[in-house]
Amino acid sequence: MTADRIITVALHQSLVGGRVDVQDVFQGQVPDGNFMLGRFDYNAIMSLSDTTMERSPWYNQGLRFECTQCGNCCTGPPGYVWFDDGEATAIAEHLGISVSNFRRRYAKRSGGRWTLNEIRNDRDEYDCVFLRRDEQGKSLCSIYSLRPRQCRSWPFWPHNLRSKRAWQIAAKTCPGMNQSGPGCMVPVEQIRIIAADNPDGL
Repeated sequence: MTADRIITVALHQSLVGGRVDVQDVFQGQVPDGNFMLGRFDYNAIMSLSDTTMERSPWYNQGLRFECTQCGNCCTGPPGYVWFDDGEATAIAEHLGISVSNFRRRYAKRSGGRWTLNEIRNDRDEYDCVFLRRDEQGKSLCSIYSLRPRQCRSWPFWPHNLRSKRAWQIAAKTCPGMNQSGPGCMVPVEQIRIIAADNPDGL
């Protein structure tokens, strides 16, 4: 096997493993540990990148999910629930207040963007400001029909879809994932649509 072939194989493994961005390779910005040494063939890279992009995702058969209203995705360590101007307007109208009043009472700016406030609970966790719980302990979103895209797209967030292992880790705290009941299977086409609509920063 030639040196160029060895490099090409290593590059292929890196691309398929999701550890190297093709544009970074072209610019010579390749992380350590990916065995990228010497020169590499541009056409080989293009061929490999096309193959990688066409490769079926690990969840090609779909994924199982049905919300159980556990509220685990609405509470936990401090975090962010991003929303855009359109979502702010819709929520404010639902609450019967102005957008500026909504932002002042229920949100804050972080990194130039708006995120919903959190409330520290008696378990030393942080609840979304719109999270409610009924007498049976079921979690309820008081703006459910207008909840931001970030909330609507759970659990189909980029880091959960990165690998089967990542999905299983998230499922440890989300009982709705991997549900076996009828109607729980979400086809890959729908997952792609949901994931494509995710806000930046997830």
